[in-house]
Amino acid sequence: MMYHPLTRTRWPGIAAAGGLALALALTGLLGCRRESTIQPPLPLVTRSLPTPAVTLIATRVTATRTVPPATVTLTPLSASLPILGGLAHSTPTLEPPLPGPGVPSPSDPIYQASAPSNLTPDPCADLVRRVGDRLMLGGQPYVFVGLNATSLMDEGLPEAELPAILDTLQSWGVTMLRIWVKPGWDLDRLERLLDLSQPRGIRYVVTLQDYYHYKDLRWFSTYYVTEDLPHIELVVTRFRDRPEIAIWEVMNEPWCGASGEVDDPDCYRILYAWAVETTGLIKQLDPCRPISLGTMGARHLPIEHQAYRDLGAIETVDLLSMHRVPGDWYTEPLELDIARELGKPIMLGEVAVLGYSENCEQLGSFVVPDRARLLESDMHRALELGVSGYLLWDYAPGAVRGLDDKLRYFCSVYGYFANDPIGPVIRALDIPRVAIPTRSAPR
Repeated sequence: MMYHPLTRTRWPGIAAAGGLALALALTGLLGCRRESTIQPPLPLVTRSLPTPAVTLIATRVTATRTVPPATVTLTPLSASLPILGGLAHSTPTLEPPLPGPGVPSPSDPIYQASAPSNLTPDPCADLVRRVGDRLMLGGQPYVFVGLNATSLMDEGLPEAELPAILDTLQSWGVTMLRIWVKPGWDLDRLERLLDLSQPRGIRYVVTLQDYYHYKDLRWFSTYYVTEDLPHIELVVTRFRDRPEIAIWEVMNEPWCGASGEVDDPDCYRILYAWAVETTGLIKQLDPCRPISLGTMGARHLPIEHQAYRDLGAIETVDLLSMHRVPGDWYTEPLELDIARELGKPIMLGEVAVLGYSENCEQLGSFVVPDRARLLESDMHRALELGVSGYLLWDYAPGAVRGLDDKLRYFCSVYGYFANDPIGPVIRALDIPRVAIPTRSAPR
């Protein structure tokens, strides 16, 4: 049975998950460079663009007499007609009021009806959208599984490497990648990355900023106005017509605490105002796509729990986010409970499990296979509990020779190389894999 929110059991009681015994034996260390085994890509389901139903518009003629308003009766269309946004449209028919003094006859121009001469396709039809507490795509419930792939926008990674990386991820059955596009980054590179991803059926969570290094209280109250708002307007306006982009995310792990203000109520009030303004700007520029703040979770203190709830309740925040390790997100399900309370979907934006040492060597011959088995169980639990998205941290291209002929290593202690056993695990999941249409007309 395919996992999707319509068939899920709503937040059932949860048993504690068994942990993974990640022994850190350094015997039999394996290098981080591996040969890539690429399986044939999964077939993509092609969805045609639905044609909007004709809407009749009553044309009122100026008259000196008082005319009772016409009543509108909605007659349901047959099941064969198109469905837009998951809802069947109906044909309105005008019924005149009963005849009487001062009441015009049905032939009066007041009852003339005209259809729009230029029908415009729904600009959101081929995009991921939020409907209530779930994500939808093409009128069907939508969930995704994939990885963070922050290196794809790293200028140190030659663009010539991108097709092979995307081929590997497609062969894994990956449907979503999370990337960062920070202020000042190369937007032409993003354009080319999206071009490569369209025929491979890979969509993106695009994260527009990172919290770390210099984001203190002053930044959230002042500096974001000159750094982030122009960046948001530039990126969203340029790429809102790219169906490869599924979700806008304002920032990676925004929070209070950079300057020790983790328990300061004023900080959370400022953070809230920042979230309202940034998400409001994105929604104004692109009303279609879901927006995530990119928060790590509800954290530890009661004030943090309340801040996570308040931020998630903002009208222009569509999708809650948490970054966790396997097991603890459902054995202590505070974020899930808050999402249920707010009636909004939630995604695991980062799921991290150790596999390698700091110098990119596997911690032991059994560690990476055991990690894949742990994550297989965790992914199934996430889909059973109605989590809308599950993204591992982080794809590792490994050793790559740059344009300057220098060898660079793209890896981390949580990395997933091209031959990682997690590929067949993701490929076996029964999740929607929907083809991406070509670029839509500019809005």
